[in-house]
This record gives sequence, structure tokens and C-alpha cells, in this order.
Amino acid sequence: GDVLTSDSTGTTYQWYLYGVAISGANAKTYTVTQSGSYQVQVLDATNCGSLLSSALSVTASGISIVDANLYWRIFPNPSAEKIFLQTKETEVNFTILSIDGKVILSESKWNSANPISISQLNNGVYMIQLKSVDNVKHYGTFKFSKI
Repeated sequence: GDVLTSDSTGTTYQWYLYGVAISGANAKTYTVTQSGSYQVQVLDATNCGSLLSSALSVTASGISIVDANLYWRIFPNPSAEKIFLQTKETEVNFTILSIDGKVILSESKWNSANPISISQLNNGVYMIQLKSVDNVKHYGTFKFSKI
């Protein structure tokens, strides 16, 4: 997998994905398990630390969707008004993120037969993160373009 390495020296490191601490990710390096926006905070021996680093958007290579029996398609891509999720799942949780990892829109128990309106978004590239309704399975993070 892809490995992130902190340029700073410290005694303790904490890696973050979309601003949320990653459990157990407390070494100078972190092996990426999914695409996303990563940051690190470095602490010294007295637990004095730096601010969070700038966010780094990572597209992980060779990472597959958690459940290989599921099929995902997001279309049309690019789109101006709405996108559709094509999947075997009837409901999903989704989060739309800006390319720098800021949450733009989040919905729980979304009926995947319904379109997702993106007309309110500015033109650009976004990511949509798909999870199971119970938030246990992360199905993947996919890019789409609003035109």
C-alpha cells in the first residue's frame, strides 16, 4: 500500500483521515488503507505538539472495495444537476467531500434508487464516500465532477 511519512521529528504521531483521528495510527509512517484527506500531528516528549499538518489528498493504489460482492456505479459523471448510485444495496450512508476533504453534504439511510441533487455545488471535482447504513463497512470513496 501507499505509505505516508511525517517530515517532523517527535516522540508521538497521530494520523487523521478527514480530520478524525485514526485509531492506532501513531507512528512516523502510516500505510494508507483508503483514499482520502490525511493529516498528521506530531508531539514531543512533554506531549507538546504541533498543529495539524496541511491536508494531503491521497488516491490510494491497489485498494479494493470492502465487499467484493457489491457493485458500485456513480453516474452520470460529470453531471450538472444530479448523480445516481447504482448498487445492490437499497440504502447507504454517503458523504460528499470537497477535494481538500471538507464535508459538503452528508445523508444517512439514503435510498439508492433516488438521485442525489448536486445542483447546489460549485463546479469542480468532489468525492463521495459510501458506507453501510450501520457505518461498519466502508464501501469506497469515488470522485465525480460537477459541471
